[in-house]
Amino acid sequence: MPADGDMRELLGFILDHEEQFRNRARIASLYSDFQVQRTTNPDGYAANVAAWENALKDAVGAGIIATDDGEHNIFSLRTGEDLLRALETRDWGRPLALGTVVEEAVSRGSMIPLQVFLTTPKSIYDRSLSLRPWWLITWGLKQLGLARTLPAENTLRQARFVVVSNIEGAANKIMTVMVNRPNRVNRIYSMSMFKKEVEELLKLPFPLTDSDLEILLTHIARDRKALAYNSQVVKLKGTGENAPIITSQDETIASLKTLIADLNMQTTSLAGRVNLLSEKARIAIGQNNRVSALTALRSKKLSESMLMRRSETLARLEEVLGKIEQAADQVAFVRIMEASTLVLRGLNTEAGGIEKVEDIVEGLRDEMTKVDEMGTAINEVGQEGTRIDEGEIDNELEDLEKQDKFEREDRASKQTRARLEELDTAVPLKVDKKLGGQSPMQRMAPSESGSAVSEVATEPLMKDSITSFDRMSLEDHPDTHEDLDNTEGNVGERKATALVEG
Repeated sequence: MPADGDMRELLGFILDHEEQFRNRARIASLYSDFQVQRTTNPDGYAANVAAWENALKDAVGAGIIATDDGEHNIFSLRTGEDLLRALETRDWGRPLALGTVVEEAVSRGSMIPLQVFLTTPKSIYDRSLSLRPWWLITWGLKQLGLARTLPAENTLRQARFVVVSNIEGAANKIMTVMVNRPNRVNRIYSMSMFKKEVEELLKLPFPLTDSDLEILLTHIARDRKALAYNSQVVKLKGTGENAPIITSQDETIASLKTLIADLNMQTTSLAGRVNLLSEKARIAIGQNNRVSALTALRSKKLSESMLMRRSETLARLEEVLGKIEQAADQVAFVRIMEASTLVLRGLNTEAGGIEKVEDIVEGLRDEMTKVDEMGTAINEVGQEGTRIDEGEIDNELEDLEKQDKFEREDRASKQTRARLEELDTAVPLKVDKKLGGQSPMQRMAPSESGSAVSEVATEPLMKDSITSFDRMSLEDHPDTHEDLDNTEGNVGERKATALVEG
């Protein structure tokens, strides 16, 4: 029988960790015989069943419920008198509907009888696998009048059930970390190595029981098809494998890995023994105990000799394992290359060979040429009557250039006349004795008697004015300098001369 203290711990765990068990009124309902609420209050019935099912599932997952030999199962629940006694309280007594909770869990597939789970060849996810609860069978017998005299019982039959949600959670962690490792050697374990790695992965505070190990292996192998196992070897599925198969090579690899693990433990132990004997000899020398010191040193030498031999053997075995890993990688590489060759060969066959490809490319080139020719023909439609005479365009361009040149010269002429007028106004008059102190413009104008000023008298003075004006005009309008140089003489000079002649 399990220890009484361990079973008493179950009630404390549920009261501390389950929200539904923290209210006294709620606990009273949970401990009552709520089986009658299946028809009168379906919602309350479902809530009570779910609360108890979650509490039992969490307690099993925490390893609270101990077995007869003191072990802690995390994947299976054992029902019976011991479980009822562990849940008994002073205020509410024993839970009267716990058997109903288990039957409901079995009917929904969240709990499966252990023997059914281990022996059925079908997956637990197969819909054809159905488990009818006892209460449904009993109700049918009562309807037929065959079970009216059956006494009502609040006892819980002794049995073991696999908690499906717990095993699924552990399997998901294992498959995430351990399955589909790239190297074949890393997916092969001895049974003891697999058990140890699972314990480390699940962070269990106690060893995994043999029963739980069997449940876990059965689930991953049958329901997930992610590993194969026998009494000595566990082989996980690799990438692209449908279902792994254990071969004699796998068994040899598992044995080699187990031997290496054992040698690692031995070398660690021997190294610790050497250090301990060295310390013992030092203490004996400090106590002037020569005999004890010599004994410790002799033992140390023997341990060092054994450690050296074990280390050499370990090094050779690790080298062999490394070669095996390398060969396994090469095998995987060759398989990938072979599969790739088949894929390429199939694709090349579908393409029809190089001759077919060349014919297709040549045909494509011809069709593209035809498209270009048709486009050229379409673009030439209507262009025959609209041919452009390049000579006419050149003549029109020349006329535009002449017109533009004339307009620029006209603007320059107007600017020259304006500058002359400004000069006549702004520049102080230079009195010329010969001309009677007249301005340049006055000198160019007719006299009072109607006779014009002689050309001989006015020409020197006009040239001086034109020179001054040109200097001012070019400084103010540098952009007209080139145009003025290209004309026949200075534009300002021509315009001024024209005025004099007029």
